[in-house]
Amino acid sequence: MHAREKLGSIGNTPERANLFGDTWILVSERPVRIGIGVLVTLWISWRHLLVPALVLDFVPPAMSALQFWREISAVACCQLGF
Repeated sequence: MHAREKLGSIGNTPERANLFGDTWILVSERPVRIGIGVLVTLWISWRHLLVPALVLDFVPPAMSALQFWREISAVACCQLGF
């Protein structure tokens, strides 16, 4: 029996990999992974629901171009340590 035949086998009969079989192995052997996957999915979904609210909350105030460049220059100087 070649090494390639041993990889997906149970006992002495080689099996071909398939999506259902691989998914079942992950489900039956690693329930913690499924729980973490569900939590991550819920967290990402919740974040996607909050993004539009955050975008609308941080609308920049109306100001003149001169005031904008003066303030952005002050912020850049403070961040760069000048």
